[in-house]
Amino acid sequence: MNQTKKQTIKTILIGIIVLPLIGVLYDAYSGFHVLRNSKTIYGITAGLLVTVILAFAGEYVSELINAKDKVSDPLYKRVFYLFILLATVFILGILYWFIFSYFERLKI
Repeated sequence: MNQTKKQTIKTILIGIIVLPLIGVLYDAYSGFHVLRNSKTIYGITAGLLVTVILAFAGEYVSELINAKDKVSDPLYKRVFYLFILLATVFILGILYWFIFSYFERLKI
């Protein structure tokens, strides 16, 4: 195999190992909600991965909004960025709730 394929495979394997570990950390911070309520190992893995993906998405969007927000901007612009940030938190929270209620219906 050439070097780029080896690097890609190594990155994917590291991601498969590291993402659930980061998910456990996020789950520990929230009181082990996923680990307590999952019924199978697949449910635990999927729950931890969903937790990490949504947490990373929230961090990414908040960094984008924070980069645009400047102290020198007028008040209406800063309030607009605050509303965008709150809407993002709301949307990600609703998405998180919907995904886990869907997992509960599947009895995973």
